[in-house]
Amino acid sequence: MENLDNILQNIYSQFKSLNNKINEKKISISNLDEISASIDKYDKQLNDIYKIINSIENIKNQIKILYSNKITNIKKEILEKPNLNIDYNYSIELVNITNNEKYKNKKYCKIPIITISEKCLDTINNTPIYLIKETNEYCLKINNKLIKGNIGNITNNNEKIRKCNRVHCNQKYFKKNNCKFYHENNDIRNFPTYSWTYNITNKLGKIKCYNNSIHIHNYDLENTRFIGSLETLNEDLILTNISEKKLRNKQLMHDILLYQILDQYLE
Repeated sequence: MENLDNILQNIYSQFKSLNNKINEKKISISNLDEISASIDKYDKQLNDIYKIINSIENIKNQIKILYSNKITNIKKEILEKPNLNIDYNYSIELVNITNNEKYKNKKYCKIPIITISEKCLDTINNTPIYLIKETNEYCLKINNKLIKGNIGNITNNNEKIRKCNRVHCNQKYFKKNNCKFYHENNDIRNFPTYSWTYNITNKLGKIKCYNNSIHIHNYDLENTRFIGSLETLNEDLILTNISEKKLRNKQLMHDILLYQILDQYLE
């Protein structure tokens, strides 16, 4: 903690120094460029610190879960199954979640997990699904990442598949037609059929030939999957964007809710 405090104090002092430099009356363009480069450097350093803190928070929460499980299992073993000899020892590790050696040194692939014996699967804590009252969205949290959404329609038309970017949209066009875009916290997002398909080839754009020339058409970035194959994960991550992250979040909740229905229907 003392070392971390020293690092943060040092960054704070550097920012104060940058602030003083910006306020100098005779500052030059080159000096401002140097300041900008310094800010970018500290942005990266702070981002790394945030990630470390998030991982620590995640591990702390999982230790609490393990503690609760341990107490429960000890009571269960003593009261219900006194002659049962099962190893309830768990461990928390930062693991390469791809299980592929190619990604073992990639920070973005290391996730805190709890290892458990197959004999103890019934001791895994149940994660309930929550309903957000204000938005009627369902949600749950996995490894400190909030997943939320609804069951939408999978469609071939453009109805509610892209986010509305109009400021203060009243969900109407020309005061009579319904807005064809979805509105956060008001509409259920729909998905075009192609949004479930991982792009294997032509990842920089759809190549089409006409009039004896080649034309590259950009993808619908709000509904395109660029990552999905383990073999090309590193290369695909370069092409992805925040829109795909939001798409996957909504589609994941969509699938989780459908699985609840499917599992109960087939019981």
